[in-house]
Amino acid sequence: MMKSFILVIGLLTVFLGSCTRMPGIQSMKTMEELRLLEDSISIAARLLQNGETALERRKASQQIGVLLERALRTPGSWDYPFDSLPQISILMPDEKTFRLFSWQLYLDPDHYQHRAFLQLEKDPTMPITLRDRSDEFLRIESTIGSADQWYGAVYYNIRTCTNRKDTYWLLFGFDSHESSSKRKIVEVLRLEDDRTPVFGSPVFVYKDKEGRVTKEKSRILLDYAMGSHVRLNYDQHYDMILFDHLIPFADERNGLGLVNIPDGTYEGFTFDKGQWIHVNKIFDKIMNEAPVDFPVLDARKGKNIFGR
Repeated sequence: MMKSFILVIGLLTVFLGSCTRMPGIQSMKTMEELRLLEDSISIAARLLQNGETALERRKASQQIGVLLERALRTPGSWDYPFDSLPQISILMPDEKTFRLFSWQLYLDPDHYQHRAFLQLEKDPTMPITLRDRSDEFLRIESTIGSADQWYGAVYYNIRTCTNRKDTYWLLFGFDSHESSSKRKIVEVLRLEDDRTPVFGSPVFVYKDKEGRVTKEKSRILLDYAMGSHVRLNYDQHYDMILFDHLIPFADERNGLGLVNIPDGTYEGFTFDKGQWIHVNKIFDKIMNEAPVDFPVLDARKGKNIFGR
């Protein structure tokens, strides 16, 4: 009887001991699974960047989407950094409400597509797919869309805006667009009921000299000539959004017609009671060099927007 009792106690001790170790084992298993998925995504991302044909690059982008969604749906993925994917932009606001994954697919010099996932802190294993509908936007700066009506871009900075109970985020992005011109954008993201993304909101306000509102925009878009260095970002020093003032230029040499180029002056927006008020001219003198921009892709040094 005593031997049987000791045997039962011994087995129970082993069982309880294994139970206390299970969370750690499970966590290690999850991290290993995520690491393997990240390795596979990395291989696809290199093909996305270096593939010789549009078909190869398209398949690579599709594979990234499948693998990344699988990774994000894995319990514990919220705490995984995904820090070995320089070709993919990963942004998170300071309050860690969500993570935004975005990347760009090059098809040919005049065709680019974008993919993105939004991972919410409140429901991290249910990532939201963003679908690039930029070709369908008739009024880019006034359209308000859903996750299925997203103006695609690769994002390089994020800014949280709070006024009383209202919170939204500014997403600063880049779109290679086409061979003759590139685009930079300030997107507005809101989360309805803390989980439904809405893109675009009329928070950019233009006023006349008497202070009357003359125009409102739901996002800001700069379309500029290829090869031009154009800035569009939030500047901590000036505590405002700064961007190059663009003027039309007849590019007769390349036969491109009218394109927009920076003239050396700067415009901006200042934050006031939940809105961004346009400032027509920031500096009294034309600057020889733009204010230093923020590094792209989570401050990973030595990498451009494509991870090169």
